[in-house]
Formats: sequence, C-alpha cells, structure tokens
Amino acid sequence: MTARDLTLGDGRTLRVHDSGGDGFAVLWHHGSPQTGCSSASR
Repeated sequence: MTARDLTLGDGRTLRVHDSGGDGFAVLWHHGSPQTGCSSASR
C-alpha cells in the first residue's frame, strides 16, 4: 500500500492510501483524529 499527502489550497493536508488493483474505489470518511491504519489491519 502506498500513502501520499496532498496539500489542499487552504493549507490542510489530505492523506491518500492506495492499495492498487483494478477494483472499485472506496472512500473512507473517518473524522479526526485518525491513525492512518486501514480497517482491515485492526
């Protein structure tokens, strides 16, 4: 899995995790604070 940090126009940071593959994209809106662990690793 790769993780990237995207800096938004207002200065906030959006962390994106990508596991690759050709399947459907999943959006996980979690709130704050967040550890960055995927739900599969819990």
